[in-house]
Amino acid sequence: MLSLDTQLSILIHLARADHSVSPEELNIIKKTGQENGLNTTQIEALIASPKSIGDLHLLPKEEKLECLIGLIRLMKIDRKIYQKEIDFCEKIALKLGYRPKVVVELSAYIYTSENIHSNRGLLEDIIDKYYINEA
Repeated sequence: MLSLDTQLSILIHLARADHSVSPEELNIIKKTGQENGLNTTQIEALIASPKSIGDLHLLPKEEKLECLIGLIRLMKIDRKIYQKEIDFCEKIALKLGYRPKVVVELSAYIYTSENIHSNRGLLEDIIDKYYINEA
């Protein structure tokens, strides 16, 4: 299972990919931490010094999908998508065991608004198409 520290660290690394953490990105990182029981001091410590991402390909399929959804949602949150953010998401996709193009295809079906829910079955079908056996 992906630890909360690792989940937040992945989001922090993505937010920093364009060398500018937007208020919206910072907000979603803090909110994610708080919703999962971290206090402000713990969240600030992770923001100041995020953990190494480590080996992600051993995660269960459901957690891999959650990781990709969180990354893509954060990438799109400030309504500005930079190539460095896409590159980072693609690197994480590879670490999760998927071909990088999964990021572009998933992006079309993942929304930044928490009120708009993505079709989970469709997202699972998409990631299955991009699975690399030798991850």
